[in-house]
Amino acid sequence: MNVFAKYEFKVADADMRLNIRVSSNTDKYLTNYMRLKIIDKSLPVTDTASTLLFNNMNIQNLCLPKNDGYIFLVEGNMPYNTMEGQIQIDVQSTADNFTLDEIVSTEPMEWTDSYKPWKYGIIFKEKVVFH
Repeated sequence: MNVFAKYEFKVADADMRLNIRVSSNTDKYLTNYMRLKIIDKSLPVTDTASTLLFNNMNIQNLCLPKNDGYIFLVEGNMPYNTMEGQIQIDVQSTADNFTLDEIVSTEPMEWTDSYKPWKYGIIFKEKVVFH
């Protein structure tokens, strides 16, 4: 996976609602190969409850528990080379003091999914030839 954007935010009120929309003006098919993740920093990363995964780039009325740390990731894996352009992230919140703080990484990041044997099909095939 390629990480396109990484942000940090806090939920100060349990009644806060979020609307998130991700789009691209230069490539209309780019969002078909992208997904959104919201990771709860208070839980261990190995816990499956710590990550919310969305394949839809338009999330409406998202309600998260009150917490001091969430990470918002926009990631994707495209089967083609796309042209240069910008990804637009529109966020609306019912809280007045809501902010998305960008996390800038200075080193290259490689992102992989967890291994699932049924996901990849044939991994190794052996052919034996004898007289």
